[in-house]
Amino acid sequence: MVAGQRFAARIVKWPAVAFLAAASSFYSLNYTRSWWNSITERLGLTVNALDGSDFFENENKHPWWKRLLGGNNHEKDLKLPVDIMNEFLKKDEFSKQLCNGRVARFDTNQYSANNPIEDRHVECHFPSSNAIVFGVFDGHGGYHCSESLRRRIPYYLSPALSRAANDGSEVFEKSNHISILGMEHLNNPDLDLPNDFTKKQALLETGSNEFSKYLDSISTKLTTQDALRLAFKTLDEDICKEAVPNGVADNSLLVGLAGSCAVVSVIQGDDLYVANTGDCRAVIGRRSTNDTWVASQVTQDQTVENLSEIHRIEEEHPNEKSTAIQRGRLLGQLQPLRSFGDIQYKWNRDLHAQVLNIVYGRPVVPPNSYLTPPYLTAEPIVYYRKITDEDKFMIIATDGLWEKVSSEMAVKLIGSHLDYILEDPQKEQSGFVAENGSTLLIKFALGKGNNSTLANMLTLPEEYKRHFHDDITVTVVYFDSTFVKSKL
Repeated sequence: MVAGQRFAARIVKWPAVAFLAAASSFYSLNYTRSWWNSITERLGLTVNALDGSDFFENENKHPWWKRLLGGNNHEKDLKLPVDIMNEFLKKDEFSKQLCNGRVARFDTNQYSANNPIEDRHVECHFPSSNAIVFGVFDGHGGYHCSESLRRRIPYYLSPALSRAANDGSEVFEKSNHISILGMEHLNNPDLDLPNDFTKKQALLETGSNEFSKYLDSISTKLTTQDALRLAFKTLDEDICKEAVPNGVADNSLLVGLAGSCAVVSVIQGDDLYVANTGDCRAVIGRRSTNDTWVASQVTQDQTVENLSEIHRIEEEHPNEKSTAIQRGRLLGQLQPLRSFGDIQYKWNRDLHAQVLNIVYGRPVVPPNSYLTPPYLTAEPIVYYRKITDEDKFMIIATDGLWEKVSSEMAVKLIGSHLDYILEDPQKEQSGFVAENGSTLLIKFALGKGNNSTLANMLTLPEEYKRHFHDDITVTVVYFDSTFVKSKL
C-alpha cells in the first residue's frame, strides 16, 4: 500500500488542513469594482488614488522626506497621531551596520495584511564562501511554506555556495558555515527543525544533510549560478516529497499545500547574484553621471505579463495552450508561474486522487485540465551583475510593495532620502539617525505620501486589510562605497 493509500485509509477529519485547503489566497480571488466601493463606503474610508508621481513637487516649505515622516496634513484631522503611525510601522524594523566587502548596512521591515503574516525574510553571512545573503519569501495559502524557506534555505545555500567557491575542497559543517545576521526582530529566529521532522527526513533521505552528501558525491565543478539553482530545486523537491503523508498528517503537508515565491541575493565582493522564483523583485538604485537616481530592475516578475514564462509553459505542455494558462493564471488558479510548495500543481494524478481529493473533499484542480503535471517549478532564474561605484543600494521586496510602488519610485524615495541626509553635514554631528529605508518604502506604499490615507490604512479592521493591500516585506542593502559611507 503506497503512502497516499495508507493515509486515505487512516485519515480522520483534520480541521486545520481542511481549513487551509479551503481558504483561497488573494492570488485566486477577483474582486469587482462594486464590491470594492461597497467596502470603502461601509468603512467610511477615502482611499487616495494618487500613484505618488507628484510627491516630489511643491516642496517650497517641506522637503518630501519631512512630509513623508512628519507630514503636512493637520494632525488634528487624522485618525491616528503621526507618532502612533510611526510606532506601528517601526514595530518590526531592523537595521545593521556591516563591515564586510561591498555591504555597508542593511535595513529590513515588514507590515502585515494577513493574520498571521505570510511573508518571511532572512539575512545570512557564509564565511566559507565569503557570501552575504539576503532573501525575502512571499507566502500564499498560509505562512507554512515561507516559514519553511526561512528556516531551511540557508542550510541548502551554504554548502552549495561553499562547493562553488571552493571547488568541493571543503566538507560542509553547518555550525562553521552559517551565522545569522539581523534575526532579532523575528518572532522565532531559531532555524532548528523539530526532532520528529528530522527523523522523517532521515527516513525519506531528504534535508540539507542529504543534500551535502550529494554535493560531495558529484565530481563536476559548480558555478555560483549552478549552486543557486541546485539549492532551490533540491529544497523544493524535498518539500514536495515530505508532504506525502506516511500514515500521519503532520506540518509537512501544510508546507506543501501552501506556497511561496522567493528572491535571494548573494553578494561576494563585487559580484552580485540574484535568484528569483515567482513575483518578488530586486532593484538596484544607481547614481547616474548627471546626479539623478536611476532604477535598474535586476529580476523579471514571473507572471503572465512575462511572455518568456508563457512560452516556457506552452513548450512544456504543447497540447494544453487553452488550459495551462487561463484567466491570466496557471490552470486558472495561481498567479505566480514559479513557486515553492503548491503541491496541487506538482504532484502526479495518483497523489491527487489518494491525498488531495480527500483533504479538499473535491478535485482541487479540474481533472480535465490537470493532464501532464508538473505544471509548476521552483527553479529560479539567476541573474548576475558586477557591482560598480554607481550602484548605491539594492531593494528586494515581496510583491506587496511592487503592487503599490514602481521600481523607479522606490529608488527615488531611497535615493532622495540619502540626498536629504547629505544636504546638511551638521546632521551627523547633531546625532541625526538615518531612517530605516524599508520603513520609508512601506509607509509610502500604504499612504502615497498622504498621512490621512496612511491613517486610514493603519486603522483598517484585520478582516478587511487583505482587500486593500498585501503583506509587504522589504530589505534595503546599502553598498559600501564612499558615497554611501558618507551618508550612513
